[in-house]
Amino acid sequence: MNLTFVVDKGYWDLNLNSHVSLHLEADITPDVGYVVQNNIEHKNFEDLSKQGTFGKARWFNIVKKEYNACRKGVAIIDMTSFTKYELKSANRNIVDFLQMLCANNIDMPIGTVVHTGMSNEHNGYENDCSVIRLGEYHFLLVSSTSQSTRNIKWLKAHVPEDNSIFLLAVTSLYTALNLIGPNAKYLLFELSDENFNDFARMTCQV
Repeated sequence: MNLTFVVDKGYWDLNLNSHVSLHLEADITPDVGYVVQNNIEHKNFEDLSKQGTFGKARWFNIVKKEYNACRKGVAIIDMTSFTKYELKSANRNIVDFLQMLCANNIDMPIGTVVHTGMSNEHNGYENDCSVIRLGEYHFLLVSSTSQSTRNIKWLKAHVPEDNSIFLLAVTSLYTALNLIGPNAKYLLFELSDENFNDFARMTCQV
């Protein structure tokens, strides 16, 4: 089922000198209980859904502008629908649990973000996710929207029966905005008094 609704989209130009507000329409699709935008277009554009399967897509120039904003300027990507789970324990049980499930080393310093896969006993891929260490025995797991049901089933299948590990779905509790592009840092400077010069890659600040 596709729906169309009108939204206001604001963006900064490449020089970050002005804020522009456009009246746009978004073509959206419900995805695992969340509404996900397929594309956003100016209301005067022709209907992008009436698209054949041969030749350059009608939305090519729109995607080109979005790509250039990500590569040359700054763009905001709404990732709120991404699956999020909070995992913690009173001791090292949660660390050992994630070390068993994840292909990469999860036992990293607090504030580290580890991109990893989860494999099954046949060396097959069960999940692709990012694991964020918020505390000594406290983690946040983030993965794609479409993996929500699969992820919780896989995690619950391996949680110890002694209830030593706390597992909570927190997708609806957090908004996730991906600020991307070479000018992303400068936009943050305009919005916050924090110094982001030393904000290292694959780390988090809470």
